[in-house]
Amino acid sequence: TIGQIICGLIEKSLISDDKINIITDVRFCEYECDEVNWIQSSGGIVVHITRFFEENGQRIYILPDNEYERRNDKILKNKANYSFSWPTDVSKQKKYLLP
Repeated sequence: TIGQIICGLIEKSLISDDKINIITDVRFCEYECDEVNWIQSSGGIVVHITRFFEENGQRIYILPDNEYERRNDKILKNKANYSFSWPTDVSKQKKYLLP
């Protein structure tokens, strides 16, 4: 099925009651049965992360890298169960963590 090639390849290896799987790179949401829909229909959650760096106290967001990511990013963000921004600079990350 269009949009499910990767999902079909990994599905059998992921399904297990004794582990939690994290798919770290979901970029596409162009077809009805694409990655986001597959994850959510399988009982998973999707978290959209927008990275940024700070310059003079202002957040500068890192834009999607190419045409495909630009086209899909807004759709992915809207379909995500959770969405947040996270600093790219490791030294700034403590500022955003709860104690």
